[in-house]
Amino acid sequence: MPGVKRPRQSFTFEYKLKVTARAAEIGNRAAAREFELDESMIRYWKKKKDVMTKLLAHLPYRPCEISSTGKNIERLGCEPERE
Repeated sequence: MPGVKRPRQSFTFEYKLKVTARAAEIGNRAAAREFELDESMIRYWKKKKDVMTKLLAHLPYRPCEISSTGKNIERLGCEPERE
């Protein structure tokens, strides 16, 4: 609905990478509808994809897998890496 403000949300790097990967498959507009996001946010995340990937590589823990359908995010398998 135009003119209706949504509350501010934050998303994990893993989620952003999942959304950008899906957008590469089906397009920004379709991915925006699927994940209930603004299309401009997906374009912005695509520009920042390299930075997010590098940051994930330097995390001290194994990135979590994310299962998502729109707003419902479920974090699975979040365990620290064992050295």
